[in-house]
Amino acid sequence: MVSECKYEKWDGITCVNTLGVCGCVKDQILGRQVHGRVVKMGLDRDLFVGSATVDMYEKCGEIPSMRDAFDGLRTKNEVTWTAVLTAYSQNKFYEDALRLFLEMDAAHSVVVPNECTYSVLLNSCAEISVSGLATRCMRAS
Repeated sequence: MVSECKYEKWDGITCVNTLGVCGCVKDQILGRQVHGRVVKMGLDRDLFVGSATVDMYEKCGEIPSMRDAFDGLRTKNEVTWTAVLTAYSQNKFYEDALRLFLEMDAAHSVVVPNECTYSVLLNSCAEISVSGLATRCMRAS
């Protein structure tokens, strides 16, 4: 379907918006096609396009693909880290959320957790009853 599109002047904005629509309607097939085009165009490492790709996969319930897209980002900030933490938590992948937070904490010189990050972290800890880990994570940051 993407290859049939007559509008050939795709750019980052077109990709971000198209990925957003795919996520909203949970069309993972079209979303994968758009992601393929993004990769061919070399935009998969762009922060905004990459974040839209992460968001699309999360909304389609494709958590492993979401993580792959996140790992492919050249630049990550507290928003992208927290978005993936939130996706893990909302999809009941609480242990993955905690592991990701520890990865984020290891990269603390680059990324500083914010209030939203801690809120998601505490929710994940509460869901799996690991209050000791929650306390340790809060002290570490």
